[in-house]
Amino acid sequence: MVKETLFYDRLGVRPTATEPEIKKAYYKGAQQYHPDKNPDNPEAAEKFKEINEAYEVLSDKKQRELYDRYGKEGLQAGGFQAHDPFDIFAQMFGGGGGFGGFSDMFGRGRQAHKGKDSVHPLQVTLADLYKGKVKKMKITHKVICKSCKGGGAKGLATASKCDACDGRGVKMQVSRMGNMITQRQVVCEKCNGKGDYIPPDQRCEKCKGQKVVPEEKIVEVNIERGMKFDEVITFAGAADEEPGLPAGDIIFVIKQRSDDTAPFKRAGSDLLLEKEISLVQALTGFRFNLKHLDDSEHVISHKDYEVIAPDSLRVVKGLGMPVRKEPGKFGDLIIKFTVKFPSHKLPQKDREALKKMFHESDIHASPSKAASVHYSEPYTYHSPIAQLVQGYSSSSFRQSEQRHRHKEASEFESDEEGHEGQPNVQCAQQ
Repeated sequence: MVKETLFYDRLGVRPTATEPEIKKAYYKGAQQYHPDKNPDNPEAAEKFKEINEAYEVLSDKKQRELYDRYGKEGLQAGGFQAHDPFDIFAQMFGGGGGFGGFSDMFGRGRQAHKGKDSVHPLQVTLADLYKGKVKKMKITHKVICKSCKGGGAKGLATASKCDACDGRGVKMQVSRMGNMITQRQVVCEKCNGKGDYIPPDQRCEKCKGQKVVPEEKIVEVNIERGMKFDEVITFAGAADEEPGLPAGDIIFVIKQRSDDTAPFKRAGSDLLLEKEISLVQALTGFRFNLKHLDDSEHVISHKDYEVIAPDSLRVVKGLGMPVRKEPGKFGDLIIKFTVKFPSHKLPQKDREALKKMFHESDIHASPSKAASVHYSEPYTYHSPIAQLVQGYSSSSFRQSEQRHRHKEASEFESDEEGHEGQPNVQCAQQ
């Protein structure tokens, strides 16, 4: 029988576990909770520390016998103090040994461990990504207190291990509910999770014993031409400083501003523009002015002898997004046309004229007993038919895009020169 099973529970083994079983359980826990593998989970670092403490005791025959007989209190009475968990980790896995050189995966122990990264959204427009931009961002981060050099105490005073949590920064809180006893880990209220304690009268006057002080600084974030939304820009070692650890990184994630009024949608290096034209324009040709993301102006025109069908696509080469790190290279502009049909009724003579123009004649049904019916009003889609129609439309769009992109790359002509096969773009003088 053992006095308590806390250390065994941390490793997930029974008190009868053999030395190889304990070693295997430690490897599994270290792999799961190593701080370098869980940089955004502060609880993982504490779990890693607990697993190492348990392994340090249970892997030593004398310490294990003492723990089994008297529990953790017996260890403390015998003068036991847990070593740095990263030192234990390095001893077991260092030099490429252990279980398949696991230490290499995490940069060989403590040297790879660093402070927490600081992530911030960087709100920009599509035009910013087209033209490129440098944004100045004011950030507040923590730096090592120069007055106490990160010690937290004034004069010759020093911090000592917190006696309330035994330097662990956390304590186990036991509660009873009827016949059930539960325990949970809570932050030590005496040292605020730091593991060491400085009496109030000995604390540094500048940082108040916190070891770090807030500092504001300006960083210039360079947004390169052709970057994409959700890309990241990293400033290595610029996040909060912490005594004994390299500072983490400041990471800016590029996000689109909610008030961005750009008329385009982006697809890789290409831009999509949805353009509504009238039925007359679809039948007889048209041209329109296009203001691009860099404020340059272009005249887009269409051959007057070709009919534009609803939802058809046309391509203007070289009017898409700049390709990052390839100066002078651009994607394409894809224009999807929506044809607006007349909403008013056409007079009889106009309908007859259209029939003659397009060589259409009335369709006469063969005599039968079938009843004649007419639809009376436009149909408004509703679920689930709306989902079916929308799904078909998006699928149709993808198929049309693949089919027409290369075939119709030369469908536009210069408004000024009028040569067939030339890109249908003109740049206004700026």
